[in-house]
Amino acid sequence: MDLGTFDPAADREAARELRRRILEALRDCGVQREGDGELLTWELVTNAGRHAETPCTIAIDCATDVVHVEVRDGARAGVETRAPDPNRIGGHGLELVAALSESWGVRPLPEGKAVWFELRRTTG
Repeated sequence: MDLGTFDPAADREAARELRRRILEALRDCGVQREGDGELLTWELVTNAGRHAETPCTIAIDCATDVVHVEVRDGARAGVETRAPDPNRIGGHGLELVAALSESWGVRPLPEGKAVWFELRRTTG
């Protein structure tokens, strides 16, 4: 399901509505930890706004036993991960993505890149 394109520089009301739609989509997909999924999705959206400085597209695929969440932006540059540093303020978003997701990664696109993560669906 494609949640559409979002400009991270948009107003607060648009951001609030998008966060609500992300959480609802993750619940509909049966994600075990939908709050974590919403947090991780929003982290990728925020990174797109801060680093890519382009609108981003959010897509959630729940056709398998894991839910695949992807945030696409228009920047061709990859993402930069840093060594964990508890004394650093900020810059811990991808650490969260790595810690809370089943897997994550980056794939190049002709018009930019997609940063993605996967979460398990509820079983039984």
